[in-house]
Amino acid sequence: MLAVEDGDLPAAKQHIRFFEPYRATSEHWTTMASVEAWIALHEGDAAGGLERLESFARLRGREASAAHVRHALSRPRVLLHLALGDVGTAKSIVQRDAGSDRFGTVVKRARLALIDGAAADVVRLLGQTRLRPSTARERAEALAVHSAALRRVSPAAAQPSSATLSAQLADRGLTTPLVLLGAEDFGAVRADLDPTGRATFPRRSALPSFASRPRLTPREQVVLHALTSGAPLPTIAADLRVSQNTLKTQLRSIYRKLDAGNRSEALEQAARHGLLPD
Repeated sequence: MLAVEDGDLPAAKQHIRFFEPYRATSEHWTTMASVEAWIALHEGDAAGGLERLESFARLRGREASAAHVRHALSRPRVLLHLALGDVGTAKSIVQRDAGSDRFGTVVKRARLALIDGAAADVVRLLGQTRLRPSTARERAEALAVHSAALRRVSPAAAQPSSATLSAQLADRGLTTPLVLLGAEDFGAVRADLDPTGRATFPRRSALPSFASRPRLTPREQVVLHALTSGAPLPTIAADLRVSQNTLKTQLRSIYRKLDAGNRSEALEQAARHGLLPD
């Protein structure tokens, strides 16, 4: 973990190789799986990292289905799916596997709210929770997400949070909390932390930009939800109390935003982008 933070991925991989003979027996396997996921994220190989993590879980058999294991692996799974742009699956993992009484789960939800463009929800989630971080790394990740959300509201408002984040990163020698922001937030927060460009912060995020993610209007969200019923369009139009022509106009807009040609493609794309209700 320290090698990853230092940006020394070859050294991190060497440590992983020492662990190889114990993959099927070590009680620390979830920690090693998380480190492998970090390496994959830093190398830009989220797909390979996800396959390795899931093969690791299959190797451990029934043990991998235990609630505490699913919780431990929810973080690397969420981050790997986000790196692939699969927001829908990331949300499903948080809903299914992340413990509701953990500060780390609050951070996961705040990260997803940031991706959804809901900066106010991020500030509320992190500001109102009574849970507290269990590690300095968890605290730094929360500060990074909080700084990014505040910066979207007002760059000036983000300055105190960014200053606290900078001190936390420097004190603990951390870089990963910054890298785990979406590309656009990474650039903005990094600029606040290092306005001269002389610091040794990483140069790129491990996650893509989510700025181009489809944005549906509240009414389009209602129509999209109605599509999940499988009902024919005349029935949906009647349920929504609109004419069939109005419904078709709304569907054309939804299909265009989702780059879909029909209902099934639209639902598939909506699920991938995390636009369907839980």
